[in-house]
Amino acid sequence: VENGALQGQQFQLGDEAFLIGRHSSCDIVLPIPGVSRKHSQISKTGSGYKVEDLKSRNGIYVNGVPVKKSALHHNDVVNVSRFIMRFFDPTVAKQQAVAPEAIVPPGTGSVSGTRSPSVTMPGRKMSTLWFEDSPGLGASMALDATRFPVMAHIGQDPNQARDLQKRLDIFYQVSQAMSSTTEEGTLLSQILDCLMEVFPQIIRAYVTTGDDMESLQLRAVRHRSEEDASKPLRLSRSVIAEVMSRREALLISDLSSSEEYSQAQSLVGQNICSIMCAPLIAHDEIYGILQAEANLASHSFAGEDLNVLVGIAVQAALFLRNSKLLNDIALETSRRSQLQRYFSPTVAQQVMNNNLQLGGEMRDGCIMFCDIVGYTVHSEDRSPADVIRELNRYFGIMVGIILTEKGTVDKFGGDAIMAVWGAPVAIEQDAKFSISAALQMQNSVVRLSEASDGVGMGIGLHYGEFVAGNIGSNERMEYTVIGEHVNIAARVESKAARDMLLVTESVVHRASDEVLLGCSFLPIPLKGVKNAAKLTSIRGIRTEDGYLLSIPAILNDQHGKITFYEPTARVFKFVCRGLLVAGIGSIRLELPEEKKNTATYHVEVGEVTNSSFYSFSFVETPPLIYSMFKEGIVPMDEISWRRR
Repeated sequence: VENGALQGQQFQLGDEAFLIGRHSSCDIVLPIPGVSRKHSQISKTGSGYKVEDLKSRNGIYVNGVPVKKSALHHNDVVNVSRFIMRFFDPTVAKQQAVAPEAIVPPGTGSVSGTRSPSVTMPGRKMSTLWFEDSPGLGASMALDATRFPVMAHIGQDPNQARDLQKRLDIFYQVSQAMSSTTEEGTLLSQILDCLMEVFPQIIRAYVTTGDDMESLQLRAVRHRSEEDASKPLRLSRSVIAEVMSRREALLISDLSSSEEYSQAQSLVGQNICSIMCAPLIAHDEIYGILQAEANLASHSFAGEDLNVLVGIAVQAALFLRNSKLLNDIALETSRRSQLQRYFSPTVAQQVMNNNLQLGGEMRDGCIMFCDIVGYTVHSEDRSPADVIRELNRYFGIMVGIILTEKGTVDKFGGDAIMAVWGAPVAIEQDAKFSISAALQMQNSVVRLSEASDGVGMGIGLHYGEFVAGNIGSNERMEYTVIGEHVNIAARVESKAARDMLLVTESVVHRASDEVLLGCSFLPIPLKGVKNAAKLTSIRGIRTEDGYLLSIPAILNDQHGKITFYEPTARVFKFVCRGLLVAGIGSIRLELPEEKKNTATYHVEVGEVTNSSFYSFSFVETPPLIYSMFKEGIVPMDEISWRRR
């Protein structure tokens, strides 16, 4: 006897029948309610022994299979209610000279505290409880879903061989279903169909998913009859709670004999007599439960049945886990894609890693506003579709540059963009990155201007402190920055002319380690700001590869004359980038006498080899241009200019 009060005791079998039951006259007395007075007997048959059920209420099991009568072989396990007994033949044991553990058939186990390896779920050992009587049992059976009946035994029992084949078929069918579908509901329904086919005693089977009792949702259900399907579905909370809390499979082969579950109204009211339930566990995470039920008119479930259910639960859990991982990846990809519309990849990753303290907080950084100059007038004669198409193209280019330079797009307003460097996370060298972004944005606008009748953009940049956080209502919130310095940045942008990047003194100081090319103006009053602001028009910044410059110009005609029509010549960027790219060898820069007060210049080029190059504006004074040339940014022998 391997468990209970008689654990460890051995009984010698003889020629006479050996009775097992609850009555005191039996050879092995098992005084519990689940055992009949004279439950079963073992008797000699020629050269061996057989076990026979004596019309007991709960029957007997040999190697987990219910039997009325069965021959006994060495190491066979006989279950009478919750008691486990092993048949031992010393002669066979000597002949085999094999450790008993190597030939233990399915359904075997040991008592609580000294259990053999339990049913294995991926990443976790999962025990199996066998409840037939009272919840206060001294032991529970541990089943091993990886073991099947020994082939030598199957060969002597055709019915058992057919039963094994059906059970193997269900594993194959489930595996095929898993490989042919990615839809959870479809697979779970197919699993239940397989169970209903293999186990004729099942009247109802279902799958619920969730990681706790409160989150469980019914995902699939199957009924044997239409009548049962038409009735309200009532699940046993006590059974499911037991399985999920203990993370162990549960078998109740006779509900009426179970003191713990016999009074469960959800079971009694539906004439349920036998239940097996297995948790869906994969890599130590629980994804739900798989449960099958039999009624009074059917055969009860046996230990081997539970083994099959557990094996299927393992496959279902792995499928659900893989499905969850795929969904998580898809969700993360979608979230990352959405975040990267507004944040740089680095900032987006920090947001996804929850390394941010969202909610109002004081931060400091560079705030940028940019706006298309005169776009309202420009769009008056255009159709709404053309306006939207043009703006989307414009925003696509500008946002790409901002994100590449580690900025965060705060919002769009008409044709304006607001961006920030320093929220939601601090950015080292924020002034450098924001200036670099602004110069690149000005350069890129010229590409649009060719198709948009000379569209130009003004940019304002300011460094200061602001409040960053979620602003709005419970119904709609957005992450943004607000404060006095945000307003100053907007006012600076309103002073920026076409193709101009205006920055405040705070930005210049913040970028004190950088080499900037630009021109400072006298203090300019800003609306709503107490003191006049000292602004600088930035036209270049030194980079690792040289200089990033923005001095746009427009190609006037095919004869090589280029007009610079801003307050001063739009020449420097054109010379540094456009002319050299186009292969132009010489330039003569002149200011006509009659226009010298407007500082409008004309440039004559010796030869234009490529009239499709992009060029950009410049609005500073000739001395600044000359100082840039003098620094060797452009070889002097390629440029000649004079002012008359």
